[in-house]
Amino acid sequence: MFQEIISETQPEFIVETGTAAGGSALYWASTLNALGLEKSRVLTVDINDFTKVASADPLWKKYVTYYKGSSIHPAIVGDMLKKVTGHKTMVTLDSNHAMNHVYQELKLYSPMVKRGSYLVVEDTHLDGVPTDPGFGPGPLAGLRKFLDEGGARTSNRIPPAKLCDDLHPGGWLRHK
Repeated sequence: MFQEIISETQPEFIVETGTAAGGSALYWASTLNALGLEKSRVLTVDINDFTKVASADPLWKKYVTYYKGSSIHPAIVGDMLKKVTGHKTMVTLDSNHAMNHVYQELKLYSPMVKRGSYLVVEDTHLDGVPTDPGFGPGPLAGLRKFLDEGGARTSNRIPPAKLCDDLHPGGWLRHK
């Protein structure tokens, strides 16, 4: 689904929270490269740097900018916002999965997404039964709070039939 969205929207930036070992950022870079989006870039942030292997890849060096720190730190968000302003930007949120953290990320990162682009809240399946009944409130609860407080005015959820089975039910948003 991500590859289809990137192909469809041709983003100039992909912003990712939750880099972990860098596999997703390297996937974004590989996809941008395969589509010939030579000027597009990936901005990714995590509080821990486990990217030693991924960051050695030539595609990482060409496409990826890594930020070490909290995805809600004002300086990091501010720098990213400065880079993406006026550009087609896709955002994927996959860091701390606690409801309040996801909600804060939605408030901070949703302004980066322009008309026709996507914001994906990852791992919304984690909220409760049956996947992980002991976890929560999590990403889905944070998303619902955001949408209930007005985020719905700028977002359309992608119909579930388009997505089949995935780990982000209800978390695929497209800016109207």
